[in-house]
Amino acid sequence: MSRPVFSINTSLPATRSTSYASTTAYSPTISNSSDDTDLALPFPEPLPRSDFLAPSFNPSTYLSTVSQNRHQTLEDLRSELRTRSQALSQELLELVNAHYSDFLGLGTSLKGGEDRVQEVWGGLRGFVREVEGIRASVVESEIEVRDAMAERRRVRGDIERGRRMVDWEGGLGRLEEKLSIGSRSSVKESTVGDSQDEDEDEEESDEEEEEEFEEGQALNGISLEILKLKRRVDEYRLLEYEAEQIGQEYPFVTAQQPRMIQCRKMILLDLSNSLRQTGDDITGRLEIMSLFRDMDASREAISALKSR
Repeated sequence: MSRPVFSINTSLPATRSTSYASTTAYSPTISNSSDDTDLALPFPEPLPRSDFLAPSFNPSTYLSTVSQNRHQTLEDLRSELRTRSQALSQELLELVNAHYSDFLGLGTSLKGGEDRVQEVWGGLRGFVREVEGIRASVVESEIEVRDAMAERRRVRGDIERGRRMVDWEGGLGRLEEKLSIGSRSSVKESTVGDSQDEDEDEEESDEEEEEEFEEGQALNGISLEILKLKRRVDEYRLLEYEAEQIGQEYPFVTAQQPRMIQCRKMILLDLSNSLRQTGDDITGRLEIMSLFRDMDASREAISALKSR
């Protein structure tokens, strides 16, 4: 394989060098106007290479110093530095051409260091394994936290649903008492003291409401008896709505359905009796029929009208 010959052409001054021809002659430019006395002046010696090889070499400091110690114009100094730079470029070119094959085989001629490379590679693989372990731990922790949050939401939902069931059952028990339906189920006996306090408050509110009207007194043409029936119908419909919100599929709600049916029967029975007692009171009769409609008991309403 033929070896290429490199050529370097640069006009930039070099600050450091490896060799310089000590025999390089310095030939300053002498103008035609100079007289014989100027030719007798000593010419400055070439800049020594050792000045450029100093560890603390600084171009600005060096130029300011050399301009004070040498009787030389700036143009002559620039010309000398340019000549030195060209000489260094030539030396570098000869060096590369002389060791061209060594430069090409530099990558393959490196020997040793395999142990160090293996050590670094082993440390890198260990670091990768640690990162993967930490990542797996973080992912596992994330899954655990997500599951814990889901469990927390489920438990809070169950607690809230349980409270709503207790309140719903308390309202059902109060309605049974107002309708004078036998003894309550065993669920009422396990109700906490707060539910008992609510029962007492509800009974007191009913008594206050009844005290506002005397027996037989009319309010907007509607008797107190019809108003009480309307209140019972509203309470029953509210219990139905709350049961739907809780969920009819829950065993607790399903177990209370016989009590709900019994309350419905008692309300419809009271409505039928009140309808028979209305006589010629058209307003009272229409109000009771609207209560039958609210109870979704059109068939029972027709039967009650026929039996008058």
